[in-house]
Formats: sequence, structure tokens, C-alpha cells
Amino acid sequence: MSEEIALLGGPAFADRAKASDEYIKAFKELWTVEKPVHRGSFAAFDNLLFAPKTKQLPHAPIWVGGEVAGARKRAGRLGNGWYPVAANPRIPLDTPQTYGDGLAEVRAEAERAGRDPGQIAGAILAINCRIGAEQQGRDGVRLAFTGSAQAIVDDIGRFQERGLQHCVIGGDGKDLQGTLDLLEHFASEVMAKCV
Repeated sequence: MSEEIALLGGPAFADRAKASDEYIKAFKELWTVEKPVHRGSFAAFDNLLFAPKTKQLPHAPIWVGGEVAGARKRAGRLGNGWYPVAANPRIPLDTPQTYGDGLAEVRAEAERAGRDPGQIAGAILAINCRIGAEQQGRDGVRLAFTGSAQAIVDDIGRFQERGLQHCVIGGDGKDLQGTLDLLEHFASEVMAKCV
């Protein structure tokens, strides 16, 4: 959101994609080069010591979020994982088919960039995930990751068949204890059955 980027003092909203690409390249330079140098529009450095280097080789994993085509391409070209939100109303990835198609695009972009597509992790933020009453999704069907614990386990399984490796849930309660209770309930009722 433009308001979030402005609040954080980021680049102009219209430049967010170019800035993201450059920031990723700059971090890779910092993490992997003994004497890093980068001269760009959004980041510039030279003559500095950046240490310690990450123990993960060749660098720390970079997960790229976003559902739009540009984010999928960025994830394929520069990322180690793709991390979209399932319930974006403009680009919903709320079915195994839509998610799998998006991940396939990411991996195809990785291949075009000469990268191993199998090295791109598939993740999703199921922000609406709730055990309990089913939420209505598009076309009047149950929204994925809502309903009974077994329905959510089944959803995760169907998404895994399409490449999902990491499922992150929205665990926001009314207060700290409510959030902890939601997460504990999810752990015991869903995670325990997904192993």
C-alpha cells in the first residue's frame, strides 16, 4: 500500500518494483562479496566492510511476496521463495488451481533466468485461516483455509499437491491471549494432522 511505503520513508509508490529489484541485488552484493560495491538509484555503497556474512550459502534466502505478474517474475528471477497472500481480492490465489498456476509462472520465470525452478520454495499467507464457521469465498463456495480443522487440513493437502511447502496463517486475536489461544488451537487441531 502506498501509505505503508510512505510511512516507512520508502521510494515513490510508482517505483516500488524497480526499488525492490535493486534492493535484492544490493543485499546479495553485501552478503556475498568481500568488498561490496553497488551504485544504483535506490541504494549506493562502496568502500565499506559488511560483516559478518551470512552462514547460509550463497546468501540468506529471499522470499518475494506479491500476487501480481511483476512480483511473480521477481520471485522467479531473484528469489528463493514466493510468498503471496491467498485472499487478495484483485488476484485471488484461494484455490489449489490458482495458487498452483501462479507458482508455475514463478518457476517458469526462474527457468527463463537460468535458475533451478525447483529451488523456489512455495509459500502462502492464508490470512483468513480460521477453525470454526466456514467463510464464504468467491462464487459462493467455502473460502479455503476456513471451516472445520479437517477441512483446513484437506485444503493444505490440496495446495501441497500444487507445490505449497509453507503455509502461514493469520493469527490475530482480540488481544495477546486470544492470539496465543488461536495459534495453540491451530497447532493442535491442524498442524498435528499435517505432519
